[in-house]
Amino acid sequence: MAKLPKFTLTHNEKKDRWDLTKDGASRPTTTFATKAEATKVARSRRLSARPADR
Repeated sequence: MAKLPKFTLTHNEKKDRWDLTKDGASRPTTTFATKAEATKVARSRRLSARPADR
């Protein structure tokens, strides 16, 4: 089974935004205005990646 990449969500107080960074990277992959937006995207991707129930 393939290894899935790991990401970290942190609050950037200097720029007042939420940064999603791939572990080991120095720059954020994606930024969000609110934490709710960031977790909404993560949930929708996880739900769409589920295999169909049989």
